[in-house]
Amino acid sequence: MVNGFSVIMPTYNRAYFIRRAILSLQRQTYPEWELVIVNDGSTDCTEEMIEDFLQSPNIKYIRYGQNQGMGHALNCGLEAAKYEHIAYLPSDDFYFANHLETLKTAFETDTRVVLAYSGLNFSDTDAYGPHDYINSPTMQAGHSLQLVQTAHRKTEDRWMERSECVTDDLFVMFWHKLCKKGVFMPTLQITAKWMNHPWQRHRICGENYRGNLFKYKSFYHIDQAIRIRMSRHRNLDEKKLASTLSHCIPKPMRMKILIIGVLGYNPERLCTWEEAGCKLYGLWMPTPSMAHESIGPFPFGHIENIDFATGWTKTVKDICPDLIYTPFSSSSVEFVYDCIMALRKDGINIPFVWHLKEGPQICMRYGTWPKLMELYRLSAGNILLNQRTKEWFDLFVPTGKPFLLQDQEYPKKEFFGHVFSEKLSASDGEIHTVISGRMVGLSVEDMRQLAAHRIHVHLYSESYYKEKIQRNNLYEEAAPGYFHIHIHCPNEKWVEEFSRYDAGWLHCSPSHNEGDLFRLMWDDLNIPARIGTMAAAGLPMIQRRNARHIVASRDDLDKRGMTILYDSIPELITLLNQPAYMDSLRKNVLDHRMEFTMDYHMEELMDFFQTLIKKR
Repeated sequence: MVNGFSVIMPTYNRAYFIRRAILSLQRQTYPEWELVIVNDGSTDCTEEMIEDFLQSPNIKYIRYGQNQGMGHALNCGLEAAKYEHIAYLPSDDFYFANHLETLKTAFETDTRVVLAYSGLNFSDTDAYGPHDYINSPTMQAGHSLQLVQTAHRKTEDRWMERSECVTDDLFVMFWHKLCKKGVFMPTLQITAKWMNHPWQRHRICGENYRGNLFKYKSFYHIDQAIRIRMSRHRNLDEKKLASTLSHCIPKPMRMKILIIGVLGYNPERLCTWEEAGCKLYGLWMPTPSMAHESIGPFPFGHIENIDFATGWTKTVKDICPDLIYTPFSSSSVEFVYDCIMALRKDGINIPFVWHLKEGPQICMRYGTWPKLMELYRLSAGNILLNQRTKEWFDLFVPTGKPFLLQDQEYPKKEFFGHVFSEKLSASDGEIHTVISGRMVGLSVEDMRQLAAHRIHVHLYSESYYKEKIQRNNLYEEAAPGYFHIHIHCPNEKWVEEFSRYDAGWLHCSPSHNEGDLFRLMWDDLNIPARIGTMAAAGLPMIQRRNARHIVASRDDLDKRGMTILYDSIPELITLLNQPAYMDSLRKNVLDHRMEFTMDYHMEELMDFFQTLIKKR
């Protein structure tokens, strides 16, 4: 028998949603409820919006000065709850008028029911944004049960908190704990609204929804190291990463560098800068837009972060850095441009280094090309990936300014120092290859041919796995037993994990430039970040020969004898089955592997910076 519901409402900066949520509870046809609002460190006007509700005797209000995370907020609500049945109402969602009554009926239908859940209305549809599948009588496709649709009997169980792990999967956070305690009962009635907006929690921390570690930490203002499960295939543990780099000690200061923008892969490389005598400051793009983009604060190093929200130009003036380094990708061009222009407007003319990771053609496509090239023109010096990239940019802007050809996404040497593992091929006599990241340029027919010759492909998906499920299913059907999917491998496990394989795949797209500099695309200019990963594990790297075309990664690796070049899959199969040839490539990789660490290139970078500072 249900004698009432304790409705827990976690809230963080939802001032302009929360009143509707409370009003939706007050209009319930089932009247026996209490509301426990847990304000988890909101910095907006939430309290002003709900002040008139707080006099109600059936509303409890708990407030924390600093955000502790949703799991902690829900556990606080459970501790304060007086009823034996718990419901949840996130402050941006709302109930239909009969919601609690339908849940009550579900519990009273069968005494075995430990959890009851309604159907959901999700998203809004109108002439400006029509959507399909906005109603679900059970769960929203691709998601676990949502808070707003769920109620359960009160037990001793508690939600997983941020100190343990962050995830958008509520089944992992809590629901699984109830599975052995009774039945989960659907009402099959749509009585709750799950809102659709960019700042939903799953869109902040779930990579399948364009969230990531740094977006989560930025939104909730988190300084400490955390562990996060961004998807079923990707777990990141900042504490382990920080432990690997704990011995990195900054050297006496040679120069002060302000970093403006966003980093990509391997942000821990900045510890190498500190070891070389750089005092680092960070002015980060507030919200990264891609899963691989990184912003501070970081759990390693000693970077001082500048608050972009308040008076940052004065802070920069007070710091008086010797140089500004602007790492950015196509998604952060406008942020970097606006920052540089704001500094100049305030009379702060510190020389800056232009460094675009990727990709100029994307900037053309989305209209940020003029700002990208204005920064290129105004910079004191430019860092470019390779000579071909320099020649390509010279087609657009004549410049005799200093430049450095260097990949700024090389990892730190600490991730190259582990013991190599025994090859899988040594135990089963079959060839095993690996992909770390996106699978680029391999068709289903390619996979079928490789499997027919007993060649395995192991995929370690880096991000957005959900978008690739359909394609991966086709690979599995074409190569049963020879196409394998693994979870993300962290940096500190690269050598141990990937050295088990015989070769690694790079991007294998066909080129179409016919050797014409004017026709180069980003795939022709790019040096994929996975090269450092493969080099750490001592693996020869597979890529198309593209003989008539300009391809920077091919030329860079071929001159070191580290790459397997092929025109067709049958040719590749033949090459992979030549032990002497493969052994010679592995030896070359081992001879050159440290050249793919940031540490190897650090003095060259420092000399470049010093040259620019002297010209100031």
